[in-house]
Amino acid sequence: MKKTTVLFAALAAFLLSSCAFVAPMPGTIYTGMKAGSFENSDVKAAKEGTACAQSVLGIVTWGDASIEAAKKEGGIKKVASVDHESFAVLVYGKYCTIIKGE
Repeated sequence: MKKTTVLFAALAAFLLSSCAFVAPMPGTIYTGMKAGSFENSDVKAAKEGTACAQSVLGIVTWGDASIEAAKKEGGIKKVASVDHESFAVLVYGKYCTIIKGE
């Protein structure tokens, strides 16, 4: 009985640690961060497009956070910058790609 309880507790801790992992630096309880990955000063940042993916418990994930999806959403042909934003609280997480351009 005691081995089963210890095994169950260890398994639960493993499965629930950073359940909604959405960032390169996840917090155990909360994550809220922004990161830039590309910038082209030759292109005006006149338009913005965002594409997101979401996760629950790290078990079910849906959405399209690709650069192409963000470009399409913003009607962007030339990219000025690519940024990423992530948010997670315990079991829910969201990861977005934000594109600016023309």
